[in-house]
Amino acid sequence: MPLASLLLLAACGQTPPPPLVVVNVAAPITFNDSAGTVLTQGITLNGADQHITVTVRDARGQVVRFNGATFDPTAQGTDHLTLNTANNFHQAVALPQGTYTFEHAVHDDVTGHVLLGYGPAGENAAVISAASAGVRLKSHAVLDVAGSALQSDRPIASLPSGTTVNLQLRAVTALASLPDGRPPVVGVIPTSDLGPVTYELGSSTDGTLNGAGSRVGINVTARGDATDATLNVSATFHAWVADAAGQAASWQPVTLTYAQAIDLGTAP
Repeated sequence: MPLASLLLLAACGQTPPPPLVVVNVAAPITFNDSAGTVLTQGITLNGADQHITVTVRDARGQVVRFNGATFDPTAQGTDHLTLNTANNFHQAVALPQGTYTFEHAVHDDVTGHVLLGYGPAGENAAVISAASAGVRLKSHAVLDVAGSALQSDRPIASLPSGTTVNLQLRAVTALASLPDGRPPVVGVIPTSDLGPVTYELGSSTDGTLNGAGSRVGINVTARGDATDATLNVSATFHAWVADAAGQAASWQPVTLTYAQAIDLGTAP
């Protein structure tokens, strides 16, 4: 603002607006394994089309409002930024210098209600100044507990005692529709968004856990006896799970289970 205008505002008893700094706010960088290319999107791994709603808060925890992508000192503007395919998942945002958080939610494009990813404010803080290079958001994929499973890597019609089974931890996002009417799809949760996994047998007679397992799965040998002819395995870990409103997620404990009848009459 010109000096004359600032002096006029001061003479009238008005506080001049703070000087603004333009920074680039961009979605996380993600990798598309199938195409072998780097994408700038909310999450990835074969999920649905998505957009990111960013809520910016200042050092006092107050929500920042915008006129377009420019700080609105009247606090009358919109209370969020949107990153999507139209702006290639980034915006040049004008803000006063200071410390801000950039909490954000990743939703599907078709309904706008399926929470696919979430970036907590505590992991998305930035100091904005003339020297700022920009803000790169950090998101976590959100696990759909009902759609996820601990499952065999192949169909099992019969499980004779002594058989070894590879159990896979299938961790996925919620189903989300595609804009062209194709069947809904899920996104695979990156292992970096899962905590360490603890595997347990239902009882010591169920079988043997062959090693500690990992965030991908575990190898198990079925045993069983006359009083226990079911292989029960549980996997317990932490993941980002949506809240009831579907606007945010929190780091919560999750347990997935596997059960398969053991054939005690045959051996592999």
